[in-house]
Amino acid sequence: MTPEMLHDLVYEANFAPSTHNTQPTQWQLDGDGLILSLNPKRFLPAGDPDNRDARLSMGAALYGTEIALSHRRYRVREYERHAGTVRIAFDSGEPHTVPPKRLVTMRTSYRAGFSAPTPEHVKALTHLCHHRTDAALTTDTSMIQTLAKLNDATSLGFMRDRAFRDELRAWMRLKPNHPDWAKDGLSAEALAM
Repeated sequence: MTPEMLHDLVYEANFAPSTHNTQPTQWQLDGDGLILSLNPKRFLPAGDPDNRDARLSMGAALYGTEIALSHRRYRVREYERHAGTVRIAFDSGEPHTVPPKRLVTMRTSYRAGFSAPTPEHVKALTHLCHHRTDAALTTDTSMIQTLAKLNDATSLGFMRDRAFRDELRAWMRLKPNHPDWAKDGLSAEALAM
């Protein structure tokens, strides 16, 4: 893979979601593979002090990289995890089934309401929650309202923290003339504002 091909691949992989759209993942060519690691300059000390969200963002970028590789007719052979990095070994070949490229580039925030779950959705979620200790499913309307109020109160608590607000504002790109509008951060367009 050439540096030019890597540039195109990273461009597509960066459509994967990341916290505040910080895009904390960085890529490096490594023989027959790529090494993904986190860029500490893109950490959120106030909003994500343990870098948990940064690691989740890197996981999304890893999946985005696999999708971008498959669009170029590469298939991932293996993943190797090391301290803070992931190495992807890949070769030419028939890739796994992946979403069409046009769907990858349509990422945006969803601000509308949700439709009622189907019985199939409830069954699938019930099965998923049964095998997890960190998740529970409720369809009780009063419980959902209580959880929504708790979520609002928690969110307000974060927003009252000046360091968190300053960090959030630093990643906002509300006008197209912002120098990083097309690069990263929370644009008005992505926020559906």
